Amino acid sequence: MKALLLAAGYGTRLGDLGERYAKALLPLEGPDSDGPVVLDHIVRCIQDVAAIDELYIVTNEKYYDRFLAWRSSVLLPVKLINDGSTCNDNRLGAIRDMQLGLEQITDDVLVLAGDNVFDFSLLEMYEEFKTFGSHTIAVYDAGSKEIVRNKHGVAVAGQGSHLVGFEEKPSEPKSTLKSICCYMFKKGVVSYFDEYLKEGNPDATGYFLEWFVPTSGQVYMHKFDGRVIDVGKPEVYAGLVSKFKKTGSLF
Repeated sequence: MKALLLAAGYGTRLGDLGERYAKALLPLEGPDSDGPVVLDHIVRCIQDVAAIDELYIVTNEKYYDRFLAWRSSVLLPVKLINDGSTCNDNRLGAIRDMQLGLEQITDDVLVLAGDNVFDFSLLEMYEEFKTFGSHTIAVYDAGSKEIVRNKHGVAVAGQGSHLVGFEEKPSEPKSTLKSICCYMFKKGVVSYFDEYLKEGNPDATGYFLEWFVPTSGQVYMHKFDGRVIDVGKPEVYAGLVSKFKKTGSLF
């Protein structure tokens, strides 16, 4: 299995920090520090799955050299892919970036966002992925439809863990199962992307799932208990830095 990290965004919500840093390379000890970065935490989570032997990262022209510099500090083999974009106005979008990465991978693949940190076990998800023998996405119970309404991707389960639908930012959600950008796909999934992109939204990955779940009919959910933090807002990042400085941990 390979891992594919989507890290070609421009961090517009972060303001000045987004101009200076790719979200995955935000320093955990605060701006201008030389210690670990968000991506180091993500890599440790990936390494819990011994079957993953290589990490692919899709980034952009602006931050490509910074990811090159980071790559020299990790043991896991890393392949960098430059999507050629230079600013938020000419970005490809997360789904085209995912396609770009998947075109170079001929194995099962874990897809992650470069701006999410979490404390649930990817190994447990991998074990379920192997049991299902099919595409698997990570979800958790948000507890209320109001939390996900118009804001988040929502999985719709049928019998057991098999999914019968998916809704991206629904106004009337059918469940409270909130999805995050953490997917395990069987090899060959890239063959679906050209068809989807003929008419589909190229940005948020949830729009692809909204089409892919019913189209393939072979998507399952891994329901996890744990925490997920989107580092893309200044106040959230500041909270992570404070926590890490005090405890040496993000959670």
